[in-house]
Amino acid sequence: MANKEKGGFSVKIKCPRCGCENYFTGLEEGNKFCSNCNEPLFEKKTLLFNSFEEISDAAFDAIANDRSTKDILTILKQGVNLIDGSTSEDIESLNIIASLLACPRFREMETAVKFWERIVELEPLNFSALKCLVSFYIQQSRNEDVYQKGKLLLKSDYRNGIVKDKKIVRLMGSSAKEFGVQNPEKSTSDLYGFLGGFYSDHNDYALAITAFNIALEIDPNNIDALNNIAVTFFRKKEYSEALKYYKKCLEFTPYELQKEYRESMEKHTIDPASAKGIQAKAKIKQMIKEAESEILFNIGECLLMLNKMDDARDALRKSIEKSEKFPHRDLSEVVEEILAELRKKYR
Repeated sequence: MANKEKGGFSVKIKCPRCGCENYFTGLEEGNKFCSNCNEPLFEKKTLLFNSFEEISDAAFDAIANDRSTKDILTILKQGVNLIDGSTSEDIESLNIIASLLACPRFREMETAVKFWERIVELEPLNFSALKCLVSFYIQQSRNEDVYQKGKLLLKSDYRNGIVKDKKIVRLMGSSAKEFGVQNPEKSTSDLYGFLGGFYSDHNDYALAITAFNIALEIDPNNIDALNNIAVTFFRKKEYSEALKYYKKCLEFTPYELQKEYRESMEKHTIDPASAKGIQAKAKIKQMIKEAESEILFNIGECLLMLNKMDDARDALRKSIEKSEKFPHRDLSEVVEEILAELRKKYR
């Protein structure tokens, strides 16, 4: 049993011979002997904890008391020896242990995956475990696993899952930043958006649109999801739907890029009035123009496919003006050339 003490934690071990309760502070490995009868209490690498809840509590306690990375890992890895006997009652603690193992401080991804895979065995639609597994499979290019586990993720209770993820962030308190814990809503929206792109690229448009819609429900300003759902509808030849999302993308892009610029300035403590700050501001303005130019071009394509020629010409003209690729040519002439090329492309 792990018990909190000032500056650390203690492990209580009952002597099998005389029944005396012995307390040991810290995580030193090796033999321990009963203070009453000198009976060996456990051998090196014997379990210090009896449950996953004890392990997660001890890990948070060690983090709060600035224990070493080695000490915290020693606690967390105790769970590997218990994992085969885990039950559905252990799921919350299993998720916490896995999340800590996978964080940037430890980078014990392979060990964390064992916990998440066990959780999915116990609860096939567990949002937190599926989210982390899909992210891992994406990084490892395990496409079949992404495809299958992604389908389960689309059926999971992501709303309640985000609430639970926020709880973990609160439990970590000031340590959350050190451990690289992301905003659960943003990271989850980004993951569903990526999953939508994955299904779209594999021509499973129904799953793609489901994933994009979840991403946008979580974060309506997710520019990548807005753009990619538009691309997916265009591939499906549903041009009116594609146009609707491209217009939303055009609306939100300047705001989101400006937001990223401000956050970057704050993160790197850059004075906007400094030479570096002025250079960054000029760069973000150019990025906004380029992004708007690309979106307007896509809008022009949609309007062409809907046979709204005047509107298509207008969108393409605005796209060319923002791109500045044809500074010395008559824009009307360029627009007609582009329209002719698009007609050949989609004939």
